[in-house]
Amino acid sequence: MSGSFIIIKNIQTIHNTQVPVVILDDLGEVMEFQSKEEAEKIKEIFQRNSDSGHTYVIREIKNKK
Repeated sequence: MSGSFIIIKNIQTIHNTQVPVVILDDLGEVMEFQSKEEAEKIKEIFQRNSDSGHTYVIREIKNKK
């Protein structure tokens, strides 16, 4: 079973709760990565550029075959 990886942005609300948001590409599709390393590099770029305290996590999407 192989899969792909996506990035989730956790947005902190004014009510001190977190709202998970799936990162999309420029066409409005879920941004998927074939390797965890590739997703990790992009996640780190997003995290470095976040000035609002949002956090990013990687999730694996497993393909059933």
